[in-house]
Amino acid sequence: IFGGDFLQIPPVVKHRSGPRRYAFDAKCWERLFPAPEQKQTLRGVHRQASDPQYYEFLRRLRYGYLKDSHEDLALLRQMASREDGCDCLQIYAKNDDVNKVNSARLKKLGGQPRVYTAEDSFAKGFETTREIMEALDEQCPRVLALKVGAPVRFTHVRNSVGLHRGMDGVVVDFSDTGEGDEGWPIVKLTSGQRLVVTRSIGACIRADARGPRLAAR
Repeated sequence: IFGGDFLQIPPVVKHRSGPRRYAFDAKCWERLFPAPEQKQTLRGVHRQASDPQYYEFLRRLRYGYLKDSHEDLALLRQMASREDGCDCLQIYAKNDDVNKVNSARLKKLGGQPRVYTAEDSFAKGFETTREIMEALDEQCPRVLALKVGAPVRFTHVRNSVGLHRGMDGVVVDFSDTGEGDEGWPIVKLTSGQRLVVTRSIGACIRADARGPRLAAR
């Protein structure tokens, strides 16, 4: 089973000057999926389900056919304006680029950073390898540094009413209920809601889709 979103970031290439070819441009694509029913498009909406106007705009933007009017541009400016003064989210194809941008912007904020170090767990008798550790690093950073004023986005949360992956906000304080001397970050969401963000599983590796957990972070 192959799954992915071809309308987000471009294909990752080793060299920036190299050609960017999508999976469906490969010669083996039609051999692997010759029947039309093998290619399915998921159309269910969750994050923007409560705002159909915004969803329709995003759908037009993804496919590249914005309306020939000022309506779409006005909506884009409205969604891009943030009362907290933070920049809009930028998406990069490589973690190295993400880390460089995050570090540079964090340095611009005043105050000392709060540093959180992840804890790894492994199945009993499972032998860790460099490949396993790299796989964990790809899914979840080993170290996270935050400051008051840092914009954040939830990527590892259990979806529920009013809380889901992709929600963003700003760190406004740190609680004194965390372990050690650090405390947990208090995040003010764009909706105005405040949450004390605690630890959660950010990476998980299994032998197969339904197999036992081999490693987690």
